[in-house]
Amino acid sequence: MSLTERRRPAFTAEVFLRVGLIWLVVSAIFVIGKWQAIGSTALAGADGRMPLVQLMHGTSLFDLRQYQVDSGQATGAAWSRLSDAPLALTQLALQPLLGFDLAEKATMVIMPLLAMGTAMLLAAQLARRLFDDELIFYAILILAMAIPVTGQFQPLRIDHHDWQIVAVLAVLNGLTARSARIGGGVSGFVLGLGLTVGPELLPIAILFGAVLVLRWLAQPGERGWLVWFLWALALTGLVTALLAWSAADFSSYCGTFSPAHIAGLGIAALGTSLLGLMPRVPRLTLLLAMGLIGAAALSGTALLAPHCAAGPFAGLGHQRIFEWLPVWQFRSAAIAQMIVPPLIGLIAAVRLWGGSHAWLRNFWFEYVVLMTGALLISIFDARAAGLACAMASVPLAWQVRRWLRAAQMTRRPVARIPAFTAMALAVMPSLPLIGITSLIAGPT
Repeated sequence: MSLTERRRPAFTAEVFLRVGLIWLVVSAIFVIGKWQAIGSTALAGADGRMPLVQLMHGTSLFDLRQYQVDSGQATGAAWSRLSDAPLALTQLALQPLLGFDLAEKATMVIMPLLAMGTAMLLAAQLARRLFDDELIFYAILILAMAIPVTGQFQPLRIDHHDWQIVAVLAVLNGLTARSARIGGGVSGFVLGLGLTVGPELLPIAILFGAVLVLRWLAQPGERGWLVWFLWALALTGLVTALLAWSAADFSSYCGTFSPAHIAGLGIAALGTSLLGLMPRVPRLTLLLAMGLIGAAALSGTALLAPHCAAGPFAGLGHQRIFEWLPVWQFRSAAIAQMIVPPLIGLIAAVRLWGGSHAWLRNFWFEYVVLMTGALLISIFDARAAGLACAMASVPLAWQVRRWLRAAQMTRRPVARIPAFTAMALAVMPSLPLIGITSLIAGPT
């Protein structure tokens, strides 16, 4: 197996057509499956109800306080209105045509599906740039069958997690760019938006930053990636925070970009910029310098916001939220669906790393680092499972296609059954566990 450079141009009409057809079919299935819930506006989870009862019912875009939670007392939110604004704009656009109630329901169906379409398009482009047009179908299909991913794209699911999945797929595409200015800048910009939406992307942002540090250490000529990434991340955080937060909210919460976090990123960006201007230095010296820059950035953040030392959700009282639990506290079927596909995707990425050369070899090494980190994060924090599954969609698609081709070359039809079964279990490992649980439980 030998893979070569295949970075191809941006989106084409054919890519949009392929993705669009699959998106329409999957969207129709989701809408039919949720039809009764749509009719009764049965939202799932408090994160979806908050935008509905606040921004979509007249609360100011800059007022993040929750008046319906604690007996009318104003309670702070852990995310900004950045992901809520498209909901309000869509509802306002549809309201003259459909009336308030129907426009509200249509918005809660349209927006998650649009986010899913964007995610599919980004996964398709990544598959196309790294492999070929044929893999687009496999990548999109696997993404559509990944329950931790598509659970965030269901109609009526109007919280902020769907756009964070989109952000991660956009950054993966950014890492394939030939230009440090474009790739690093776009990655920092997208993650800045994602972090302004909500703090769940913070560990992923740290992972991407670590990968760019490794890229600098391995290839000093690629130092611009980290510099552009940090500046874009800091400036995007500053601008979006000013636009999406009130003055009081902007300084009081730890769960998104605050002045302290932006100051820390600014210190890191300035330090790496100065380091990048220096002549080539030994790797050990470079690593020590980066460590000092990181320590300075963390110290600056801690001095400006000591109350955030306990973590991004300090003081918000979210310790009992189910989706924030480690995966071993879920049922076996859910654990399998959150762990098995990303694990096989990681193994596939390792194989791709070993079978590639030149630029692709470096890229797949970075992908292995990202996938390993995302999988470990998801084990301890179930919210990250959707991100890990989305990141695994392309290497898993490559692996499934290889298995399928090998099975098709088998002359005995009976011998293909185990191969097809294994492929199905790699993508949907929860199915047999659900069946066994149903048999044990018996009829209800």
